[in-house]
Amino acid sequence: MSSFKDIKEQNLAYIDKTEFIKKYEDLNVFNGMFLRPPGCGKTMFTEILRYYYDIALQNEADKLFKGTWIADHPAPYKNSYAVLIFDFSGGRTVGDIKDTMDFFMDQVIKGIADFYINYPDLIISEAANDNHAKPVPNDVKKYYGNKNLPAHPGISRKT
Repeated sequence: MSSFKDIKEQNLAYIDKTEFIKKYEDLNVFNGMFLRPPGCGKTMFTEILRYYYDIALQNEADKLFKGTWIADHPAPYKNSYAVLIFDFSGGRTVGDIKDTMDFFMDQVIKGIADFYINYPDLIISEAANDNHAKPVPNDVKKYYGNKNLPAHPGISRKT
């Protein structure tokens, strides 16, 4: 299981690695890269980071981090960012290019739609309005024109 939220909500055994959040902040790096083999906790740790830093998840994060190291030693930037997530953890790298590109585009669309749902005030209205957007090239429109965004009253998509 790689879902921090599910593990905490179901009160399952969990090895607390939240001390690494503070250590990561103390490195004072602008961006970082987590290189580990498959099955070594990258997805879970990035989910932990999301819950810790995402402004939209502050109330949920307070519950999830109860009883962890970081709850007793909060880092300065706790719940202070608007977080955009692209989850490629279930990606298929075998098969044909169309399957890989479909998976990639589905995850990008989902990430952007989720960001819009969580932070509608951060989207510049002119950029979100189809009438002002740059035209989509025909080859891209032909290939991805059938992709649908999740149902949300503020999101529309013309093909």
